[in-house]
Amino acid sequence: MPNPELKCLQPADVSKIIETELYYHPEAQLLDMYKLLLQSYYGQGHFIPDIHQAESYLKYELSIYINSYLPVIQDISNGSGLYRISLEAIRNGKIALEDFLLIFARGIQSEVNWLSWQNIWSEIEIMLLDRYPQKMNKDQLEQCKMSIRQKKCVSHTECFKLTYNPHYRVMQITEEEIKYYKI
Repeated sequence: MPNPELKCLQPADVSKIIETELYYHPEAQLLDMYKLLLQSYYGQGHFIPDIHQAESYLKYELSIYINSYLPVIQDISNGSGLYRISLEAIRNGKIALEDFLLIFARGIQSEVNWLSWQNIWSEIEIMLLDRYPQKMNKDQLEQCKMSIRQKKCVSHTECFKLTYNPHYRVMQITEEEIKYYKI
């Protein structure tokens, strides 16, 4: 189930999340913002159905991971405890792979409520059109709508992948854990 606190994001929260994203990743496109906001509302569990698959893929990704993805930690819920954590946190020894997986596993059972998300996205789309018209790409807007119709999540755009090398996991993590691991 989605975190009920995350479902309460207000328009100001969404604006702050987008502003932060564009600060760190100014080349992010509409589809990248859609992915980010879907993660902000529903966490990471909708991407990988079980912890064994998550562990296998994480080990594979660490074996091919070359360039750093920054920032190492990024609040994607405007203070509600949901973060993007770069695999750099494992690589630089701040957190052990096993601990990383344990924290990640907390959200594995999250599911997207696609009907609810369709309504939320419609409101966000209006806000994005008003505040970020330069990011409103018709083809990507249609891909967002198709994602909802097909009940499938999207990947980052090629531009985002090439520019930022995104290797991270979305995690529900406490302030105490952030301090403990010095992330």
